[in-house]
Amino acid sequence: MTNFALRMIGQMGVAIKRDRERFWDTHDYFIRQGRRQGLNEALIFFRTRGCRHDAKGGCTMCDYSAGPPTTAKHMVDSVERALAELSSDIDSVLVSPSGSLLDSWEVPRRAREGIFDLLARSPISRIAFETRAETLDSDVVAKCREALGGKHIRVYVGLESSDPWVSTYAINKDLDLACFRRAMSTLHGHSMTGVANVLLGAPFLDEREALEDTETTVRWALANGAEEVCLFPCHVKLWTQVHPVSYTHL
Repeated sequence: MTNFALRMIGQMGVAIKRDRERFWDTHDYFIRQGRRQGLNEALIFFRTRGCRHDAKGGCTMCDYSAGPPTTAKHMVDSVERALAELSSDIDSVLVSPSGSLLDSWEVPRRAREGIFDLLARSPISRIAFETRAETLDSDVVAKCREALGGKHIRVYVGLESSDPWVSTYAINKDLDLACFRRAMSTLHGHSMTGVANVLLGAPFLDEREALEDTETTVRWALANGAEEVCLFPCHVKLWTQVHPVSYTHL
């Protein structure tokens, strides 16, 4: 029954996302700039073929878009152009694909190394990126630290919920919590700040259940190696499994 339910959730995601907006067909990168914790921060998103998990149906609430086949050179060139557009007063930059920077399925090693080289030569001293827990291999993290030298590195890792049932059936993530703990330990061992991405309002829970799940997850994350927590409020988005279920009252 468990495998059947997971296959159904994944197949539903693949079918729904097949006709979604193809943002990355016409964009190489996208920039957001703002302030966070008193610092001027820029977020650079660049084109890849998309998140590995998304290709199998993805998280039920996530509307990250997938892109066409993209070469490593194109990825590096896109990030270089985006960095050149940033204002001179930027203190911190987050560079992110539509999934995991350290997943070679999405961002090939050559692209990752080229991007790290650009960031190492940038005057910006605070670097951040997103990646899944299972991609935080000790050797890869060590090479990241070596490439970026003494820069402050913050790594955002998707946890969403520490409740295995919520993670598996409400979110379709099925994260091994031991893997998350190892990821946080690996980051700490290389003087990087591990940030847990936590969902505020997991799908298919009532309001009280969702708030309790978020509180429990935040406490669990901080007790299991995360130095910071980033809350992601959940809302209903087109081209996700949550959308048709919410609006047809299934």
